Amino acid sequence: MGTFKFTTKDGEFEVDAESHEEAAKKLSAFRQHEMNQKFIQQAEGAPWWAKPIMAAMDAGRVGQDVLTQGIAPKLCDTILGTEGDQQRKTAASKNRMGFAGNVGEAALIAGALPSVVPKVVAKVGGGPAIRNTVGTVTGATEGGILGTINSAMHDEDPAQGGATGAISGILGQTVGGIVNKGAKAINQWRTGNPRPLPQYNVRSLPDKPTKLQQVQHANTKAEEAARMVKDPLQEQRAYQEAFKGLDRSKFSPEERALIDRIVSGDLGTKGSGKMGNYMGDKMIALGAGIGSGVPGPEAMAIFGGMLGGAHALKKGSLGGTKEAVDLLRRTQYPNYPAFNPPVGPMGKTRISNVLRQMGLEYQQDDDSPMLPQYWGR
Repeated sequence: MGTFKFTTKDGEFEVDAESHEEAAKKLSAFRQHEMNQKFIQQAEGAPWWAKPIMAAMDAGRVGQDVLTQGIAPKLCDTILGTEGDQQRKTAASKNRMGFAGNVGEAALIAGALPSVVPKVVAKVGGGPAIRNTVGTVTGATEGGILGTINSAMHDEDPAQGGATGAISGILGQTVGGIVNKGAKAINQWRTGNPRPLPQYNVRSLPDKPTKLQQVQHANTKAEEAARMVKDPLQEQRAYQEAFKGLDRSKFSPEERALIDRIVSGDLGTKGSGKMGNYMGDKMIALGAGIGSGVPGPEAMAIFGGMLGGAHALKKGSLGGTKEAVDLLRRTQYPNYPAFNPPVGPMGKTRISNVLRQMGLEYQQDDDSPMLPQYWGR
């Protein structure tokens, strides 16, 4: 244990600590505590008409900190040489705003931060399972990057911030999916939608079939052929072959796009199908198990895991094709609207941002362990 001396614009300080680094952290925490108390005393002693002004100033400081991920106050201190004064004032403003301020900050982040998740999900496409997987992986990656930057700019542990961000990215997608399932169940109970589409079992077509007759005929052929196979990709090919013969000249551009999605598939549908087909090759899966160099039971577990994952990927690819078929059929029945989930990709991203920021900002107070309270940075 030694005594370390520091000279700042506020005076000289002596700190007892094991190392210079520990002493610097103790001094930083002490100066932040002093700034927090100063801001609170200012608010308590201010006249009633000044309190809204202080609240607006606090919101302004917190806002610029949030929107720049902590870069603005740190850059200001660097340019002005103010030894972290602006960063301490920002943290003190956040502390003075209290719990409501931190919730407001999380909400501000949720709405203000740009996100690539919706664009990636839309670009990849695929069925619901594939989109959820892509959204989760992308959200975790994005959250990890933002969490790392946010922590580094506030002199916190970047690894912990990155882990918090990644976990929040996963949770945001999960929470959004749960909300959507609940809303869908409530919608079905309340209105009966989405109702199953009529099945006409059209096995032959007239000389000049309508669009509806063509779609129903293709769907009947696909379903009958699909019942004869077990592999999801063979079932998918049954739909592709059946809808390939539609007379596209009679369909609108939007409907033709859905036909192309059925016949050719988008990136997610094709990618998951090819990966599932590759992983489902028993020789490749067996080779992966044997080549892992682990004992027999573990090798067989790897073999079984690859085959199980392959089947899930194939089902996900088939789900993308079936979803496109369902959407095309619904275009022929305007009275059968599709269910629009309340939480889309952007909504899930905003949930992730709120969870990430709350994970970074909230700690447990020793005096009130059940209430989240900001410690100050």
